[in-house]
Amino acid sequence: MCHQLHVRYVSTMRRSFMLILVPVQVLLSLLSPIPATGLTTSSSTRPRIAHKLESPPRAHIPPPPTKTSNKSTSTTNRNRNTNHTIIVFVDDHWYNLSEFRHPGGDEFLRRHNGQDITNLFYSNHWHPETIKGRVLVPTELNDDVAEALLPTTTTKRCPFSQPDPHSPLYKELKRKVKLYMDENEIPWRYQPTYRVFAVRAACLALCVIGRELDWDKMVCVTSALSYGFFTGRMVWTHVHNCVHNPSSISTPMRWWLEFDCVAVVSLWMHEHLTHHAETNTDSDPDVHYFSPLFDYLQIARDGGSSVKLCLAICSYPLLVPFMLTKSILHAVNNDPVVAQTGTSIWLAVLVGPLRFGLDILALGNDFVLALMTATAYIVLTFAATHQLEANHGTSSGDWMLDQIRSTNSVWSRSKLYSAFTGGISNHVEHHIFPQISNDVLVEIAPVVQEFAEENGVEYNSLSPWELMSRHSAFVGGGKSGIEVNKGEMNK
Repeated sequence: MCHQLHVRYVSTMRRSFMLILVPVQVLLSLLSPIPATGLTTSSSTRPRIAHKLESPPRAHIPPPPTKTSNKSTSTTNRNRNTNHTIIVFVDDHWYNLSEFRHPGGDEFLRRHNGQDITNLFYSNHWHPETIKGRVLVPTELNDDVAEALLPTTTTKRCPFSQPDPHSPLYKELKRKVKLYMDENEIPWRYQPTYRVFAVRAACLALCVIGRELDWDKMVCVTSALSYGFFTGRMVWTHVHNCVHNPSSISTPMRWWLEFDCVAVVSLWMHEHLTHHAETNTDSDPDVHYFSPLFDYLQIARDGGSSVKLCLAICSYPLLVPFMLTKSILHAVNNDPVVAQTGTSIWLAVLVGPLRFGLDILALGNDFVLALMTATAYIVLTFAATHQLEANHGTSSGDWMLDQIRSTNSVWSRSKLYSAFTGGISNHVEHHIFPQISNDVLVEIAPVVQEFAEENGVEYNSLSPWELMSRHSAFVGGGKSGIEVNKGEMNK
């Protein structure tokens, strides 16, 4: 009996792997390396978004560059420009961070080389002014020198006035939250484990064994549903936290995540950080996820309809392929690392069929159940977090207030629901404090909510059904004429 099962299993594995590997070999023989591509923008307008530098290190800081407008100097600098040159834009000034040794690694800086990181710089540090004085100011560049060092494909510029990225109100909230965490000894940095991988592997193994030994069908179904659930939840734990804090993930775990999640960490990073920097503005990629079928910003401006609601209902089950496609397109056009190397795209194209093929092999017909469960989980915990009628409008002039207005938490003080959602249900807290691990956002929710009430700021905390009901009303027939936020401050 055991011998027959073994022969049957090996035969099935061999056939399945051939079906997966043959198309991959064909792709390898036909496809040529992806060229470095991107958006070339005019050098006469102002830059645009990016990410963080953690707590100020006592590291080597390069001496200030000579400020000169000499043409030959610019030409020389351009000729010496390499992939190691990193310059960023903060508060209307360029800074050369090529020799800066960031304590959290340089991945964020490399992925935003030549771009405006103002909003992300201030939101990802507890004391950004101190870091600016110690790290940025000594490396300031004149515009002509900066122009010579700019990457030619992915420079992004902001043609509008930014809201105040670090208002007195924001500083005070940071002070209160940091004090609360210190007093209660709350570890705010993400601490990953391999536990979720072990749980998912167990679900997968149980499904395979149950099918091969002809166990009750419900064993396989339950295992597949559990595998889908834990896969979806991992998006808001390991993957999401890695996007915000890549240095918290060990190198082996990072490589495993890139395989397990088909390069989503590298491809999603710039796109997701752009969403954080410019939430619910025209520059926010998330409002255009399902374009051209429907666009959240267009719905806010022109009103929803039953047709758009039907399109949303049909599109949400396909969120995973939508996200992967949009992330690849965004990364190619905006992420200097992806634009220059194309490595992550190759990984997605070549590893994707193998990765999904392994799940199909293990789960069989139950693969669809697992995929739909993971997708439903991601949709229900994410799709409506910014898309209600009340989340749209022109800027208040205060970046933090704009984040609170455009974001919704769900049962913000429920630790049980926070555990279920991987912490992403405390979405208001996440957008104000993106450097804090999702696991502990529920701990600071009372501080944030009480601060909002004290200062007359509306804090959106809804039940899951309230959120989905209001989201459906927004997409399906919300009032039109909302003056959407295009990035300009109120005049």
